[in-house]
Amino acid sequence: MRLTGAVIAVAIALTAFSAGASANVMVWRASLSGGYTSDATTTDQECGEDYNTPMTVTSSETGTLKTAKATLFDAWHAGSKPMLSIQSDLKPLKLAGSKSRTSGLSRRDVPNGCDGPAQTSDCGTKSFSALGNLYGIPVGRKLRVALGLDMNGVFKLQGGEWERCPLAMGQASMPYWTNPKDDAEGLQAIANVPVTKLFAKHPRPFTVKGTLARSGTETLRPATSTWRYRFDFTLKFTFVRHA
Repeated sequence: MRLTGAVIAVAIALTAFSAGASANVMVWRASLSGGYTSDATTTDQECGEDYNTPMTVTSSETGTLKTAKATLFDAWHAGSKPMLSIQSDLKPLKLAGSKSRTSGLSRRDVPNGCDGPAQTSDCGTKSFSALGNLYGIPVGRKLRVALGLDMNGVFKLQGGEWERCPLAMGQASMPYWTNPKDDAEGLQAIANVPVTKLFAKHPRPFTVKGTLARSGTETLRPATSTWRYRFDFTLKFTFVRHA
C-alpha cells in the first residue's frame, strides 16, 4: 500500500534531521506476515429488460503475505524521540503471497448479467511478489511504524490484474486501501512498537500485531455498494547488533 505524501515527508525529514543524532544505534532484522479480507455487496435497481428489476451480487478478495527475505533496520534516539529507518533502500523487505478473487460484477457498479448476457469471468487465485518497507513515525516518546507494501511501486501480480473480475466501487484491494471518506486517499496499516523492547539493555526478539479495518458505502445511481476490509498483520523484530 502506498504511503501518503505527508507521512513520507515526515519520515524523510525526521530521518535526515536525526541521522547521527545518537551514536547508540541498535540494528534489528524485521519481517512481516499477514492476511486480509475485502468483500462487498452491490445492488443495482435497474436491471433486466424492463430496467426495473433489482439485482444483487457480491465480490471478494482475500490474501496472505509474508516476508521472503527480511532486512535490517536502525533504531536510535534523536533527543527523546525514538527513530526507526531501513538501513538501505537497496535492500528492502522482499514479500510474497497470493490473492484470491471472486466477483458477480461485469463493472465496478454493474452486476454481471444486469444489462445483457452474463460474461465469463477470469476470477481465481494469483501469486504475487513485492518490495516493502517500514516507516518509523515518532509520536512524542512513542513510536509508530507504518507499513509500505509496494516500495517504489514494485508489486508484481502473476499474469497481471484481472480483466473480467472487477471489485465493487469503493472496495479496496491489497496492497492499496482507500479512505472511506475520500477514495482518492490511501490508508496505511500502522502498529505501535514498544520502545522499551526496541532499546532494551538486553534486547530479545519480539513481535507486534496490528490491524487495519474499514467499511463504507458508495452510491452511483442506480447502484449501491456496501463494502468492508480487514488486514491483520504481525511484525517480528530480531536483534542483530549495536552499530
